[in-house]
Amino acid sequence: QWAPGTYDMLFERVITEIEGNRITVNEPLFQAFEAEYGSGYIYKITSSRIQNVGIEFIRGESIYASDTDENHAWTFIGFWNVEHGWVRHAVSRYFGFGCVDVGSTARSITVEHSSCLDAKSVITGGRRYSFNLAGPLNLVRNCYAREGRHDFVMAAKVPGPNVFSW
Repeated sequence: QWAPGTYDMLFERVITEIEGNRITVNEPLFQAFEAEYGSGYIYKITSSRIQNVGIEFIRGESIYASDTDENHAWTFIGFWNVEHGWVRHAVSRYFGFGCVDVGSTARSITVEHSSCLDAKSVITGGRRYSFNLAGPLNLVRNCYAREGRHDFVMAAKVPGPNVFSW
């Protein structure tokens, strides 16, 4: 179904120790790195994320023309290039995509006690993803969704771990 090198996963970790040819990182890795599975590479990166961003006690409603309207607000809260962020007690209503979208460049985001209600869009792919995680190390806890398509979802190739908990 896939060959090594055709479906690469990108894991961002901090090296905490190097001893000979053994490297220790600060967070677990959940994939095999043996040569038969494509092995792995290490790159030095520089992060430009903002940190410690929180949104609390907020409600948003999108204005729409019909139940299948595609021309209105899509995402209530989105995180990109953020680390150690949070959403608490957010309520979204009538958005086309969802309440909280954690993009692939965000990590370590906690979403809790939030609701995504009554999405308005065509019911097909790429819509009504109430709580969407595309980045690693995120937690969605005690959240509720109504009228979504995929309410608690992780995008393809998410390096994880991510947790949805009640």
